[in-house]
Amino acid sequence: MKTHKVMRANEIGSRIVPGDARLYYCDPDIDFIFTTITKPMVSELHRHRENIESYYVFQGKLILHIEENTEVLGPGDMTVIYPGKCHKFETTDEKVIFCAIKKFPLLDDKELC
Repeated sequence: MKTHKVMRANEIGSRIVPGDARLYYCDPDIDFIFTTITKPMVSELHRHRENIESYYVFQGKLILHIEENTEVLGPGDMTVIYPGKCHKFETTDEKVIFCAIKKFPLLDDKELC
């Protein structure tokens, strides 16, 4: 039985473009994507067939559109989005730092709504 796992810097993937930096901690048991966005952005409206996705906000404001609802998350707020629910996130020009957590790692079940 596993007790823990340490992810070292050389095991972490990244994607850095102007205004959007992401660090990918991928493991067979769970995925964490730490994101820093410093510009207005709207993600694609999408859903996951099987995956459960959560967002936790460390800094700033993350606007989530989930089905017909709009939620504004601030520091310390978290949400869980269940499979099949169309969603997207939006940011303003305020810096936002958040983590997306996926229950089923490496499962590529994202489809556009």
